[in-house]
Amino acid sequence: MEEVPSQTAAVTTELAVPAEKHYLAVWRFLAAVEVREKSAETAAAPGAVWEQIRRVAAPQPPFIYVPAFALARVTVQQLGVGLVLAQPDLVLEPGLPAERTSLHRVTTARPDAVDEGPGFGAVSPVLLSAADAATVAHFVYLAVESRATTGLRAIDYDLDLTGGELLFLPAVYDRRYVRDSFWRFLLHEFDGLVA
Repeated sequence: MEEVPSQTAAVTTELAVPAEKHYLAVWRFLAAVEVREKSAETAAAPGAVWEQIRRVAAPQPPFIYVPAFALARVTVQQLGVGLVLAQPDLVLEPGLPAERTSLHRVTTARPDAVDEGPGFGAVSPVLLSAADAATVAHFVYLAVESRATTGLRAIDYDLDLTGGELLFLPAVYDRRYVRDSFWRFLLHEFDGLVA
């Protein structure tokens, strides 16, 4: 098995940091999108959604983020879309998080369990390769489009991805964040989501 170089993002939240934080595996790709046509109930130009993401990312280039620690569609969609829309300004250090306890699943969900937690230690598993994540990036992008465009029916687009960095992003697992698959990233771009 080939070892993939990784980087760990620093905690940048301005809110209190919980004692038990986790690091979630996420692939980040430099992305260029060209939307030629889309059928939707909107008067906006075909490339308006990606142009807005480019403005959020400026002066840095825009990225597509693909969660690699889960295979559940809703988790990939919710967290991937959140990261793409936020375009976080990450402070990265080479290597795995210092707090790592395990790179493998340590628990399995039981039907009678009320809350098993995330199902892994301080560092999540990596369940997607870079090639798999590049394929899933299309799903994340289309979820961004469908969230921003009412009545999206079809889209003719090109998504050009380069890079493919494996990042570990700090997060807290909390059942109150149901709209984000029970995760809150400990990055200042997500501070406004906390009530």
